[in-house]
Amino acid sequence: MLADLDSERMFTPQTPTGSLGVARHDDRWPHKQWARNVRHLSTGLLLTLAALPALAGPGETGKSDWQLIGPGGGGHLTALIVDHSDPRMLFAAVNCGGMRRSLDGGKTWEIRNLDFDYEKYGIQATKVAALAQHPKDPQDLLAALFTRQIYTSADRGATWRLSYTWPGTSLDESASYFAFDPVDPDIVYTSVAGNIDRLLTPVKEGVDRHAEISRGLVFRGRRAAGGDWSWEEIGELTDPQGQPLSSYSGAVNPQDRQELFLVTRAGLYRGKLEHARLAARPVDHRRAGLPEAADFDGGKIEVDPRRPGTAYLTVMNLRGQGGGFFKSSDGARTWRRITRGLDLDNGAYYDIQLHPTDDQCLYLAQTRNKTYEGSRKKKAAGALYRSRDAGESWDVISDGRNLPWSWKAIKEDLFGAMYMAVSRQRPNALYFTASAGQAFAADDVLVDPPVWRQIVSRSLGENLWTTTGLEAIAYPHSIGIDRANPRILYLPYGDHGLFKSEDGGKSLRLLPGTGSTYGGTIALDERRPGRLYLATRGPHLQLKDGEVLQSDDGGESWRFIGGQDQPSPGLPAKPGRRAEKRARAARANGRGERRQDADGNNREPNIRPGSAAKDGAEAVAVGHLPRGAMTALALEYLDADRRNLFVCQYDQGLFWMDSFEQWHRILAQPGCRALAQRNNFAELFLGIDGEGIVLLKRHGDQWSPALVAGASPSFGDKFFDVKVAPQSGIVHVATPKGVFTLDRNNRLVQRLAMRDAMAVALGPANESIMYAVSPYRGLFRSSDRGETWQDVGEGIPVRSFLGLHVSPAETDTVYVTARCAGVWKKDFAANGAEAPPPRPRAD
Repeated sequence: MLADLDSERMFTPQTPTGSLGVARHDDRWPHKQWARNVRHLSTGLLLTLAALPALAGPGETGKSDWQLIGPGGGGHLTALIVDHSDPRMLFAAVNCGGMRRSLDGGKTWEIRNLDFDYEKYGIQATKVAALAQHPKDPQDLLAALFTRQIYTSADRGATWRLSYTWPGTSLDESASYFAFDPVDPDIVYTSVAGNIDRLLTPVKEGVDRHAEISRGLVFRGRRAAGGDWSWEEIGELTDPQGQPLSSYSGAVNPQDRQELFLVTRAGLYRGKLEHARLAARPVDHRRAGLPEAADFDGGKIEVDPRRPGTAYLTVMNLRGQGGGFFKSSDGARTWRRITRGLDLDNGAYYDIQLHPTDDQCLYLAQTRNKTYEGSRKKKAAGALYRSRDAGESWDVISDGRNLPWSWKAIKEDLFGAMYMAVSRQRPNALYFTASAGQAFAADDVLVDPPVWRQIVSRSLGENLWTTTGLEAIAYPHSIGIDRANPRILYLPYGDHGLFKSEDGGKSLRLLPGTGSTYGGTIALDERRPGRLYLATRGPHLQLKDGEVLQSDDGGESWRFIGGQDQPSPGLPAKPGRRAEKRARAARANGRGERRQDADGNNREPNIRPGSAAKDGAEAVAVGHLPRGAMTALALEYLDADRRNLFVCQYDQGLFWMDSFEQWHRILAQPGCRALAQRNNFAELFLGIDGEGIVLLKRHGDQWSPALVAGASPSFGDKFFDVKVAPQSGIVHVATPKGVFTLDRNNRLVQRLAMRDAMAVALGPANESIMYAVSPYRGLFRSSDRGETWQDVGEGIPVRSFLGLHVSPAETDTVYVTARCAGVWKKDFAANGAEAPPPRPRAD
């Protein structure tokens, strides 16, 4: 509890980590005020934490109420399947986004994820590593997740049920393939890989692509007459040093069904089943004609059941030369490296597909590769190949230049083919996924050149993107909505930049100059149309280097106003010497005196006048915002032209930029993640990881801090979001333990107990309405200030929510961001979910 916290540790001034400090002229702290707050808060905790509200049942919202308006399919497609009996039905697995199904040949897609275990695994439940369809029963599907789980479906992916979970310590483990017995497809084999997607995804040099695994287990699955699958461990793979061994592909020998071939990170292994146990040993690579084991970064083996003794093998060498394509004609005993028509400088070959009817025709996918040692290339691009002579020679059928790219950002990323699929009903058709997350199809891949169409997303124009929910965009951070025109939306994504829609989300544009900014938080100036601020935090959801940008023309152009030592490419540099000279002159005018702007006109001081606090601390001018991740923004309006901008910089605390664009440090404290204001910026509430909720009271040009809710096991140690109800002044906080409330007297009350409440939002016109989201529990709504809650996420086929926003103009319209699943919108008033009239003020 807070009464047991070490007060001296909490208030040691100006220490680099773990302590709360304010920029000031003296080292005195308001100990008396802090002590009163702690005693009061401790009493409130004892009285309120035991009384937790009950959750109402699932909301009857209807499955058509939610509309997908923003991109988000997440990462890469890790599998693509064309249904055996119906070529219009496609299945796709995504490394961050789960299971997708199309019933119209890829024109539209639906997400089929609700049966996965969000309650336990959260966002991790959307990561699918492998997908397979039963060779004889098209209703039967198998999916391997990065949660050490295998799921099965008996209705073509409409619903799923957990089939098997193997023991282990790492959540990043998955089965990487499904190898069916060629005679009895009710028997299937699989084994554990650290992360097949990580193996194929470009990473920085020196980074180990093979994630650690607990054990290199091999499993056999059997399907019973009723369709249920049972699983058993039949062996374990280790390298010569005894370490667990990841395997990325497997195959059963059609001539000896007790023999298995396994492609691992240490080369090709051969195993023999004896008494339901697999004894696997590495083959002698030198005698077999294969590269050394050290040159294997994985690969795939494919045995041709129509050509006795014929097998094909890809060897991935992600450092450049050394990998390639190999062929065997003696049952995988010896191999020949095939080079005719292939790229020998990039050894990132993986997927192999056999033509359904022509045993002379096969296809080969070469993915892109990052810089490798000894190469002058910044990136090595991949290609898609076709052979018409059983793999003896190859022709390029796509290197990206003949594809109908719809996204400029993806088109500029060098092409690579990853996974392929063939259609039994249309044997000359070929489908494949690109390394940027898209998928393409050709109706006749034997013609030269093949005509490709995109089957994952469509384009309304060269730079306009549509939103089918399968794009390689995973990390929506927040939403900005134009109050004057709610059809204008801004969607900052942590892996692509800032998108803008002018038609309510039907189509979007990546705004110029933001492609490398990793957009995090956006603030729109409600009094000046077209002006907006963007605070970035680093790629994906990481808290790394970011910056603050400003646009005065609706995002068409940007200028750098703080953050990184060097702004993003294409943006103007920091203010020059003339601006710095003006800033020094402005600071020299002193507090409470009139300042001059850039035109020499007198203006009132930015900080409102008032008596100085006895134990307060003055904001210190620092000239510029230091480098680091920007996690929160707040915009204060002084008059028609002047603004104060408050920014949480995660590593160094709270900063404020005045209308002269000079930065001041208010609070020197790492972990600043959330920010909200009360009483027209007379009070600021900060959520500081590891410390708690800090209240900063403003007295003229001084600020007095107080810890009003300290981090604790019952409250949480991270503070994802803070919101203040404008009428009542009640503070709502989203933490790892759920949603909490601080009233006017700073009494702490838990309003919703759930794992990792990522965001909380209030109804603009009625603050009795509250919303909260979690990547583990979903989306909840309260119409009585948090006393009771209702699950209103039904209709969104995921539960991995990160953020939410209520439209300031359409006060019953809610937007929810879901990692790897886009942005979703719903009008609650249109669906009979209007709130009761607001209650009297609680304070």
